[in-house]
Amino acid sequence: MTGLYAYINKKIKDSPADMPSMVGRLNQKISDDFGPLNFVSPVEESYRGAATRNLAEALGGEREDYTRAKKLMSAGDFLPGIGDAQAGVDAVDAANRGDYLEAGVNSLALLPFVGGMASKKGRELLNYFEIPEVNRDTPLLQRVGDVDSVNNMKVEYEAGPQTLNLPMLRAEQLLNRPYVSTMADTTRGQGETVTKVDDVEVDATMHGGQDHMARPGNIQEGSLWASASGAVSGIMNAARQASDLPGAEGKPVFMGYGMGGHSPMFATFTGDVSIPVAQARMSPAAKKYLDKRIREGRGSITGVKDWPGIDSPDVYEFMLNSGGKRKKVTDALDEFRGEGALNSSQTRAIVTDPRQINPEVGDLMNVGEIDLNRKAFPSLHPTYNTSVPGTPLGQFGEGFNVLNAKPFNRSGLLFTDEMTARGHDLNADKLPAPVGKAMQGGLIGVLDEEIIEDLIARGIVKP
Repeated sequence: MTGLYAYINKKIKDSPADMPSMVGRLNQKISDDFGPLNFVSPVEESYRGAATRNLAEALGGEREDYTRAKKLMSAGDFLPGIGDAQAGVDAVDAANRGDYLEAGVNSLALLPFVGGMASKKGRELLNYFEIPEVNRDTPLLQRVGDVDSVNNMKVEYEAGPQTLNLPMLRAEQLLNRPYVSTMADTTRGQGETVTKVDDVEVDATMHGGQDHMARPGNIQEGSLWASASGAVSGIMNAARQASDLPGAEGKPVFMGYGMGGHSPMFATFTGDVSIPVAQARMSPAAKKYLDKRIREGRGSITGVKDWPGIDSPDVYEFMLNSGGKRKKVTDALDEFRGEGALNSSQTRAIVTDPRQINPEVGDLMNVGEIDLNRKAFPSLHPTYNTSVPGTPLGQFGEGFNVLNAKPFNRSGLLFTDEMTARGHDLNADKLPAPVGKAMQGGLIGVLDEEIIEDLIARGIVKP
């Protein structure tokens, strides 16, 4: 037999001591304690069983989907590719009984072939590792004239550790739960690495974004969300405030609301993508002018006096630690797009989650439970240094915006009433800029029975 089964057996035979690290590279270890993740199997259950259930969730999660999943798993034994994957799962079960794979195998049930199947959950992708075609109305564009430059790029990605396939949320998980909602940029977050942009090799790993809570390493750490230390303190305090709202029951949930198409530019991995391209393509003379432009600024734009230079060996460390200065650098690179640098539209397209290529500010996607019994702790995210402790719960179907969740601002005022009183049209095609700015302070509320019934009727949560 070929494929994963043969590979694992060969590794067991040739170098059993290497097995934990090999499987760790295939899929990072996920802790056995998943808290409220109802769809995760008990530890003693076989990986084949867990894969069957994951397949059923991918098919929709209804009773008939579990029956279909069992039949497909059985038939899959005889299908090229899928048969090998299932043989690999059985091999893991057998090897695990011999303790060969004690470390690093808990996420192997999240088989890659499941993630590639059609789903009834919405936000479907035929190929996550392609950039969707953009047009003049795509929100991430810096200029409408950038359409061709984005669509003509050739970008290569390498998959990261398999992320958790969050199921659609059930009504009972959310009813009367207090919530906190803060900004979530639209960056990719499944741990994939950008390896090539056209003819230039790069090494830029995507950390998210919405999928931060679904990555194996973050699940093991109990890192639900990541932000700056002060912002995390604000989220924890907001969770306590939300818990005191009338009608609130149970632990608070976190649901980051989607930002606009330009939101990826703060992330460190924008520089990880754009700097090597500029280094490889720009002439020495153009680089000299670029460095001067960054250090001195332009017009009302202040310079970055401590910029080390585009070819400096310290440039990546500078970008990692420079906070808001990163955007000044990428803005300057955009000005040198005719000299070989990527324009801002290209950079955003490369790092944007393709499911969020056309975002609506305020849209909700992934949801997790905040653990107020733990303190904030250091984050694995390179852009945001502090973690909100907690565990993922699931995801909404498409079409739920935080403005429809009866949000309060941190001052205790009903947010939509306040914004309407100020003369803002919340039903406009594009959210008014002052409303978006006011949302940045964070919103809180309670997912009461009226909200949940509406979500059930619209197919956004399961009954």
